[in-house]
Formats: sequence, C-alpha cells, structure tokens
Amino acid sequence: MKVVVVGRFPPPYGGVSIFVKRKYESMRSAGAGYVDLRSRWWPVKLFWLVISSRCEFYVNTGNIHFLLACYLLGALRRSYIYDHNASRRNWGRGRLERLYIFLVKSALGVRVVHQHLKAGYESRGLGHKVEVESPFLPPVESEQAEILKSYPKEVVDFLASTHGLKMALSASVYVRDGAGRDVYGIDALIEALEYLQGAGCKPRCLLAIAEFDESLLPRDLAVRMDRLASAGVLVKMLGQYQFWPVYKRVHVFLRLTSTDGDSISIREAIHFGCPVLASDVVPRPDGVKLYGYGNQDELNALLHGLKNGSEQSESPMRILNQNT
Repeated sequence: MKVVVVGRFPPPYGGVSIFVKRKYESMRSAGAGYVDLRSRWWPVKLFWLVISSRCEFYVNTGNIHFLLACYLLGALRRSYIYDHNASRRNWGRGRLERLYIFLVKSALGVRVVHQHLKAGYESRGLGHKVEVESPFLPPVESEQAEILKSYPKEVVDFLASTHGLKMALSASVYVRDGAGRDVYGIDALIEALEYLQGAGCKPRCLLAIAEFDESLLPRDLAVRMDRLASAGVLVKMLGQYQFWPVYKRVHVFLRLTSTDGDSISIREAIHFGCPVLASDVVPRPDGVKLYGYGNQDELNALLHGLKNGSEQSESPMRILNQNT
C-alpha cells in the first residue's frame, strides 16, 4: 500500500519538519507520496488522494483542527498520527481532550516519538492504539558543504576557531509556555554566560533562533544578549538554517528546554559524537548529562566545570561525567 507523508516540510527548519522531510526521502524510492501543509492546496491534494488512491497517511501534526479536517475528508481512518509531543496540549482540557480521544479512536493508530508519551494514552484506555517510533533519521552528509556555505560569516568563523570551549543552543523561536517559562532555555543560557564571564571564564556560545522576532524578546534580555555578542561571548545565528553540521564543530550542545519530546537535535548531536547537557524534564537518551530544570546554580556549575576541563585539554563529556 502506498504511504503518503503529511506535514510541514522545511523551511522553517525544526524537529518535526526535518523529520517529515527525511521520512519522505527515506521512503521515496518505494513510491511514497507527500502532502506539504505549507501549500494552500493541501486540502485538495489530500481529498484527491483519499478518493483516487489506495494509501495510508502518516500525519505529522497534532493540531486538532487539522485532524478534524482529516476526519471530515475521510483520511483519518487511513492515517497514523505521529505525536511529536503535541498531545500534552490536549490532555486535561475537557472538550478538547474528548475530541482528541474521538479522533485518535478513528485513526489507524498513533506513533509517539518517545516511550514517556504513551502514558497519556494508556491512562485513557488508548494504549492499544499506540506504538513508539524514534523521530531520528540521519541527515544526508553530502549536503554539508552547501549548508556551511549558507551560514553567515561570523558563524563560519566561530565554527572554524580552535580556542576556548565552544557551546551551541538552538531554538525555533523565543516563546514561553503556559507556566510562563522560556521553552528553549534562552533566559537560562544568557544567565549562565554572564555568570561564567563574571567568574573570569571566557565562554563562547552559538545561539541559533530559526524564527527570530526581536519584539518577542523582553527588552532587558535583548540588551544583555547584545552586550554578550559585543564581547564575543555570544554568536547569533538568526534565520532558517540546517543546524546539524554545527554538532561536528562544538564541544557541547545544550538542550535547556522546559518541555520536550524525543529531541531530534539531541539525537543528531549524539550521532555526530557531540556531548549533550540537557534539562531533566523528560527521559533523555543514554549518555546525555542532565541538570535539574530551573536550577540555575547547577547549570552554572556544570558549565564552569566544562570550561575548566577544556583548559586542561580534557574532553567535555569526561568533565560532564565528573560533575555529578
């Protein structure tokens, strides 16, 4: 049976859109099709596939309005819903949760990107509909040279430099969750860099924000970021870029999120042998060093230990493992 991958293809670049692109590319030779949700004509293409083809749909969005549209178009009964951590927005929300449960029951099944996401379904009697599928598919490394050419000069210079401890953090956008927490940990990063600077260290960090809108930043945070950038501590990478070549050229990747699924960025970093320091908000892959989310002192201490270790030519992962 033909498979049709449904979702938003990059750009913008993010964990889900990258998975959608790579999932389709991995199945294209077997005759897979796709529906790109960036196109205004997606409802027409989806409906045409429903009535003209014998196919299954791999739906990579948990948007309740889209899933309802799939149900009305007759596509949902032939679909697997890929849950990249979207279900958390529906649980405990009354009518919205009941509608989501109804739609899940109508689908062929749900594929969650991490084991911990099964609990929400199991507690609602939907465990039989759920299976786990890793969201990580390796990038095409032959594209690396072209990707590096697309980077701004200051980013290329940062990656090419050989002195000091080089860190990286990526975010889709500066946004706060329902509890008012900075989802991607940019606030925590800036505070940590200021701490390290004040402690006599010379930290250096690449901060990538794919959909940057300065009006979303608190004014104080924007000023602090500019101050660190002027001091050469922070290098900003603003806009749509593929990020994976960075993992080959930094000492540690930071994932300081307030919530997460099975982060593709962490999987990519591990794939390329880059040590990872991440928040403990969800289970992480083996080998990732965790810190208590919201514990700024612990984060500062771990990064300070990394800096000290780099001066002694010790590997970042060795230093991370010593700071337990």
